[in-house]
Amino acid sequence: MNEEIIKQKVLELDWKLPISVQQNAIDYLLKIEDKYLYLLFVFDARHQCTWENSMEIIARIGFPRNKILLPKLIYLLQDINWPGACKAVEILKSSDKKILVPLVEKAIIQAYKHTDYMWIGGLKLVVDETPILKENFSNPKIYELLKYSEI
Repeated sequence: MNEEIIKQKVLELDWKLPISVQQNAIDYLLKIEDKYLYLLFVFDARHQCTWENSMEIIARIGFPRNKILLPKLIYLLQDINWPGACKAVEILKSSDKKILVPLVEKAIIQAYKHTDYMWIGGLKLVVDETPILKENFSNPKIYELLKYSEI
């Protein structure tokens, strides 16, 4: 396995390609070594058509193997209507709270600074659907920023 082949297989996750090509790519990517997992999700609008299948793979490899990808998935919540965003919520919900809370806190601060209330809404979905409480946040004021959610 090398990086270039993996990158090509990720591009073959495109929903516009034949199902057989997508399935072949999924089967291949499910078997990659952990050191290449970071390549599974390309957060770039030019590759939106690969996001749904990427989320499927990331969900199937499961936690803790997918831990390295969780920070990228947080960015997918900027618009819950993006392909794969709902699946990203499910993946994040199934991860360890000790890892998830700092990621969510950092993203809430970033979203608030950019007045991205839609992103705060996506983050709120994750918080509302997990056993994350205000007390779990390092600063309760960060939790309170969830009230700015546009969802």
